[in-house]
Amino acid sequence: MPARPAPWSLALSLVLGSVLASAPGLADWNTAVGRDPARDGLSPHLGPVDPTIEWQGSRPSIIAQQGAAAGDLLVINRIASFDLATGTLLVAHNLATGGELWAVHLPYDTQNPGHREKVMAIRDGQVYATRGGDTRLDYVYALDPANGSIVWRSEDKVDESTTESPAFADDGDLVVGNFNSLRRIDRVDGTTVWNVQRTCPTTDGCSGAVFGERVYIWEAGANGPKVTAFDLATGDRLYSSPGIGGGFIQQLGLLVGPDGTVYAPRTQNNAITDFFVAFEDNGTAFVEKWRVPLGYVPFASFAVGPDGTVYTYTPSRQIVRLDPATGSVLNTSMVIPGEFPMFPRMAIDTAGKVFLTNGSSGQGALFSFNADLSLAGPRACQT
Repeated sequence: MPARPAPWSLALSLVLGSVLASAPGLADWNTAVGRDPARDGLSPHLGPVDPTIEWQGSRPSIIAQQGAAAGDLLVINRIASFDLATGTLLVAHNLATGGELWAVHLPYDTQNPGHREKVMAIRDGQVYATRGGDTRLDYVYALDPANGSIVWRSEDKVDESTTESPAFADDGDLVVGNFNSLRRIDRVDGTTVWNVQRTCPTTDGCSGAVFGERVYIWEAGANGPKVTAFDLATGDRLYSSPGIGGGFIQQLGLLVGPDGTVYAPRTQNNAITDFFVAFEDNGTAFVEKWRVPLGYVPFASFAVGPDGTVYTYTPSRQIVRLDPATGSVLNTSMVIPGEFPMFPRMAIDTAGKVFLTNGSSGQGALFSFNADLSLAGPRACQT
């Protein structure tokens, strides 16, 4: 049996989507915060084989939010108080041992204040963080992973929300979905490569997904949120799908499968509008392939298996595995326990094992499923 590539821990179960050891540019344990451009949740590594907790603990925090990891580095934000200037620290841990490596504040402008600190991603030897979010604009900072010192500050400000994260071009440039714009930021010095206007529906619907030479985002539309394609190199707006379902709330990002299928998880807690929709991008337009009902899972993430099958959620709080060509249901999981609404995060390892955090406060747990969604063993941990 191949060895696990790196230890897992309670901290990682709470921030599922962190990356294990990897080379730059690979799609790792991404669910929301991370560096997977297509946001497909597929890792080239093996996950844990049993529920053993390797280590646990960090500085106290009022709210637990997702972190990011790469190699032996895990970075999370710890909220000691709701004071925006000093209440939150970015804290780095050694992923193998849990030991604290550094803790820093980002600059705070009292004249034009941003929000609290959050880690955006770790990629290509840099930690990305910001105070932007919740309608407040602030800069992106590239931090040195060795000590948290600032390498550069972006030329322009962003307002990426707390639950959102950047996608990346092949060269490592950040693609940030703001509420009113879509921006590509140079990874070397933080300058703006291009910036285009866009209309984001609502929080957590602003992030982009990158596949090939395209950036895909949600935009608000008269007939409901629509999917729009932009040129990754130039930022040119290309074409949009029809609006999906009516309404305007959209609290889930897009993802793209390995065959280029664009998956649009449409949700606003309404059975009339809430569907997981698959689009083919034929180079000039979006063609709908199929759609299936989707449960109300705001701020969730989805995943694609090594064989291209895609995993989503039913209105009855189950995971389903779908045929990417037809949308037909191949497998269904047990009902996932937790409060309503559920905020699940999902990742899949190279063997097809599915790992899921249910995003629940009182019944928080990490689950491991086989590819056919049979339970692989006991819960990896419960908090």
